[in-house]
Amino acid sequence: MPGLKQKNPEDKMQDTSPKGSSPADIGLKDGLSEYIGQLQRLQAEFENFKKREEKEKERFKDFAKAGLLLKLVSFNDDFERTLSSFEKADLETMKKGIEMMASQLKKMISEEGVQPMSCIGDKLDPYRHEVLLQQEADKEDGVILEELQKGYLFRGSVLRTAKVKVCKSVKNNDVKADENNKTLGGQ
Repeated sequence: MPGLKQKNPEDKMQDTSPKGSSPADIGLKDGLSEYIGQLQRLQAEFENFKKREEKEKERFKDFAKAGLLLKLVSFNDDFERTLSSFEKADLETMKKGIEMMASQLKKMISEEGVQPMSCIGDKLDPYRHEVLLQQEADKEDGVILEELQKGYLFRGSVLRTAKVKVCKSVKNNDVKADENNKTLGGQ
């Protein structure tokens, strides 16, 4: 029918209250504004907390470095004294001075929790050893024959892997060669 308007379901959802806001609506808006303000303050406080924590971490790292740096400065002083005495000292005195410095350095890194790994004769562990060379020998495959560069642990974890030479068993190669000969020879 012309002129009759069909009802739209969305019309029911539209606000039918008078144009002015009721006291309940005003109270809800005030409460919502208060919660939003609290949330914004909490966010700002949390951001400030994160910044303070980051600064504190940096201060702690610097403090931890300072102890090691003080030891290194002392070691550097001894090193410079040794270098300056090269012209005046005999070979034996210089050797003793260098041995003392090496001992001092080993003690310093040990006090910091760094320990050398011993690996000659051990089985290869790829988490602790880096293979640079292989050599045939009458030992089991993967046994470490020589340490080319020392590896170190820091408080039980690998700081630097050891660079090693490992055994490539002659026994295994002979067995494989015999198996190949049998296969090729038709036996």
